[in-house]
Order: sequence, then C-alpha cells, then structure tokens
Amino acid sequence: MGNRTNRPFPYRTLAMGAVVYVGIQACFVGIAGVFGSSEARELQVVDIILRTNEWILPLRNGLIPSKPPLYHWLVSLMSLPFGRVDTWAGRITSHGAASITLLCVAYIAYRLSILLRTYQSDFHGERTAIIAAGSLSLTYGFFQMGAQAMVDMTFCMCVWLALMALVCGIRDESSKAFPRISSSGRTFFWFFSFLGVLARGPLGFILPCCIAFVGGIVAVGFKKTLREFVRPSIGWVFLGLPVCWYYAAFQVGGQSFLDRQLLFKNIQRFAGGQHVNSEAWWFYIPSLLRTSFPWGLLVVVLAIVDLFSKRKVAYESHSRTLPWVSSIIAGVVVVLMSFSSGKRHSYMLPVLPLIAVQFAVQFSTLLDAGGATFRAKCDVLLRRLERTLEGLLVVLLVLGFVAIADVSVPYPKLGEALGAMKTYGSRGVPIIMLILGGTFMCRRIDLTARGKLVWLRALIVLTLATSAGTAVKAHFKGFWEMSQVWKSTAVADEDFVVVKEPYDEYYDPILFYMGREVALIQSPEDPRFCMNGTVYLARRRWLELNQVMIHGSVIEVTRLRERLASLRNDTTRELVVFRCRPSAHASEALQTAAVLAKNELL
Repeated sequence: MGNRTNRPFPYRTLAMGAVVYVGIQACFVGIAGVFGSSEARELQVVDIILRTNEWILPLRNGLIPSKPPLYHWLVSLMSLPFGRVDTWAGRITSHGAASITLLCVAYIAYRLSILLRTYQSDFHGERTAIIAAGSLSLTYGFFQMGAQAMVDMTFCMCVWLALMALVCGIRDESSKAFPRISSSGRTFFWFFSFLGVLARGPLGFILPCCIAFVGGIVAVGFKKTLREFVRPSIGWVFLGLPVCWYYAAFQVGGQSFLDRQLLFKNIQRFAGGQHVNSEAWWFYIPSLLRTSFPWGLLVVVLAIVDLFSKRKVAYESHSRTLPWVSSIIAGVVVVLMSFSSGKRHSYMLPVLPLIAVQFAVQFSTLLDAGGATFRAKCDVLLRRLERTLEGLLVVLLVLGFVAIADVSVPYPKLGEALGAMKTYGSRGVPIIMLILGGTFMCRRIDLTARGKLVWLRALIVLTLATSAGTAVKAHFKGFWEMSQVWKSTAVADEDFVVVKEPYDEYYDPILFYMGREVALIQSPEDPRFCMNGTVYLARRRWLELNQVMIHGSVIEVTRLRERLASLRNDTTRELVVFRCRPSAHASEALQTAAVLAKNELL
C-alpha cells in the first residue's frame, strides 16, 4: 500500500489566495455603474433601509421586495459609515461571500480526498483543495455572479457553509462504518440552512438538505442517512430566525407580502403561470455547460480519459462510489430543478462548486495514476497557458494605455468605449506591469508554483476583461445620465412618477440612481396621473397607445435614450419626460371621486 500520510489542510495558501482574490476585485468592482435591473432592485432596497431605517420590510417605491433581507442587511451594515449605498458596497459583499464559498469548497474537497486514499499512492488532500478552490474561482458563472450586487452569492455561501459544517462533523475518516455526524456539526448545518432562508427563501433550507441527503445515500446508504437527518438537534431552534422575520414582515406587508415572496417567488415560479419565465425541461443542460466553463467540459473529458485509461486507481471498497459523489449530487439537483417552470441561469450557482470538486478529484487522480509522464505533459500545458496569458496581459496593457491617453478615433462608438475605460486603464496598467515584471523573474519554478502563478495571471485577465466590458456596457446604457436629466427637469418640490407596466423592469436602474421616493402607476385611470406639480416618465410607445385615455394635455419636457441607442438612432426604447395638465372635466371628476371616498369613510 502507498504512503498513508495525510498532508495538513493548506490554510495559509488558501487564506492568502482568498485575500488576493478579494483584493483584486476591490480595485475594479466599482468601475462600472449599475446597468441591469437585477442589481438595481437589490441596491434600491438597501437605499431604502439607509434612508428610512426600515429593516424588516423596506418597500421599494411602494413595491414588496422580491427577496428576503440577509444580503440587504449585510450591504446596509457595510454602507452605514458612509450613509449611502453604491455599487462598490453591493458588489464587494458578493465577492466576500464568494471568497468564503471558495474556502468551504476547498475544505470539503480536502476531506473528500482523504476518504479517497488509494492502494497505489497517496491521494494528496492539499493538492485537491487548492485545485478545487482555484478552478471554482476561475469558473465563468461563479466569477460573473460574484461580481454582481445580487443575493445569489450570499445564498450560495450559506449553502456551502452548511455543507462544510456537516463535513467537519465527520471525525474519523478511516472508519469504514462512517460514524455519526457530531452534535456541533449538525447544529451548524441547521443554523446555516435556516440562515439561507433569509437569503433566498425556502430554497435556502431545501437545497443544502437535498445535497446532503443525496451525498449521504451515496456514501452510507438511505437508512443511515435518514437516521442522521431525523436525529434531534439543538440546531432546530434556529428555525426561529426565518419564522420571526416572516411573521414581522407579514405584520408590515400583509397579504401582499405573502403573495409576492411566498406565492409568486416559490409556488408560481415552480408551477408556472402568468409573468413566469417558463423554459424547456432541458434548459439547464446548456446553461450548466456555459456557466461551468471550462471545468464542466473538462470533467466530461477527464471522465472519458479515465474510462479508457489502462492505469486505474484502485479505491478502497467503501469508497467505490465516492469519486463520483459530486457528479451524482449535481445531476440529481439539476433534474429536480428542471421540474420547475421558472428557470434562470443564476439558479445553477450552488451547483458550480460541485463541478469544481469533481474536477479536482478527477485531476488529482490522474496526477497519481499518470506518474511522471502525465506531470511532464501538465507542465508543458501550463507553460503554453502561461505564454497565452502573458500575451493577453500585453493586449490589455496596450488597451489601458490607449484609454488613459484619450486617443481620438474617427469611430464614435469606439471613442465612447475608450472613454468609458479610462478608470479601468488607470487602475489596471500598474497591476499588469507588476504581473509582467514578475513573470520574467519566475521562469524556473516547479509544477505547483507554476500552477499558482498561472492562476494569478488568469484571475487578473478575467478581472480586467470583465470589468472593462461592464464599464463599457454601463457607459453605453447611460442610466445615471438619464436619471440626472430627469431630476433636472423638476422645479421646487415637484413629485416624480413613472408610468409603466406591472412587470416592466427597464426603469429599475434609473430609479436606483434617483435616490428618492418615486411613485409607480400603471394606467391613465390612476388618480395620481395627470396632476399638477408632477414630472412623469413613460415609454414613448406607451404615450402613443394611451393618448385617447389621457384626460388632459401632455406637455413633453425632454426625451431619454440609451447612449448606444442614440448613436444608432434607435427609438424603440425611448422614454419621454412630461408634465400633464388636467382638463376641466377631469378636475371635476377627481373632486367628485374625492368627495365620494370621504363619504364612504364617514
């Protein structure tokens, strides 16, 4: 039998990697403004908390929030010293949650690798942990979600903290009987599971239980797993956390709160219905291949290589199914979530760590089984990847210098894009030069150190490319400029009103940048429509379709368009800022309605 010595968990290496990961993101996370409705909605809720001190159920311009408040509370606490919320605070919170998730996944991969010790060689837990964390940090979908001010990464963190608590509760990995989970492990599992309910609703409890239950069945069988789940635990008392919040929120929001956060977001999203983005049953298959790129594809390739390889790794008898436990769990979760009518790419975020763990296990197995020949091939591959990343860094360096120099170009769109990248260039150029300088000082290094440097360069390239792309996209959207133009049209204490369809999310970034209460109405029949002392915003198309229903004269103030739409002369998303002067007949009707309403109250 091979060497059975277990290398210690690489706390120092992974902690340093997490600090580097968050530090690099902190330099670039605030470059791009808000340009999507998903970020805008969550940051609006934080803004309401800071302005009104309403922490239980902050209403977003009169609307019930779509998610529980854990993420909003974290961002609000971070923003309290500044007295306001911005994109940096919202996104760095997600990056912090991502770094914690990376550490959890690394530890779970480490403990799993100990269970997979082989007869032929030592299965290095240290190496598996580093590969799992490194590959997950460079996963396309994981990196993208970590860069957005949304609740998804906080929810993912709660799920994997709960799973890590269970893994930590396994005391003796060498026991073939697989001893019971310790009391503290089960307590923290239930705590983080119930905390996940405050991040994403009931799914925060259902998903970690599903993952743990399937993993337990694979490892020890159905009966033993069920016995562990039904064992009484002090952690059950933490069910009071979400229950107390749901009760307090119901006292504030009433039936509207239940309809929004429980009925629509959970039951209708699963069963389908009006305003639910229903997708085909196979939606998550291409989605997972895209969001898990490149590791999801490599897992398939490595599985095929292992299937046809002549050199097999002989696992111990009780560990025959454990090498594929991550794939089995991921498959079960994807199948179960495919039954839901409402599907989104972000729902696959908690599955991505499973793919990273599976890749780490398979790749470490090949390193053990392949010997010196396979290691030499990996070294050649890393050298080529290193040169490719160096070339990409040079391209980004040149692009950064061009952005800083404010070079005049004959193409308007290109000129606008370079203008949006000035901040990116001023921050990215010093980091790129430092990385390239260190490249020529670290030529003769071993395979492990080369892998770490390749990870660092890949992280820099991914961060710079993503931040530059989002900066350009936010610049071309121009929602901040649109909000400032709308603000400037108001005189004295005039009110702001948006006229929109119930589920039209296009206005959310503008509403975030307004930084004040804005009334939302849906029809010209609303009593708040066509009133003096009010500045309205609506789609030009809406005004054209509802012109005959407006009981008054519309006075157009200005029109708003995205910057890119203006360059293209595209009017499909044109917004109109206007005032409305009610007609005499409409004024009398409003007065009569007010009198009738008063009489009914009396």
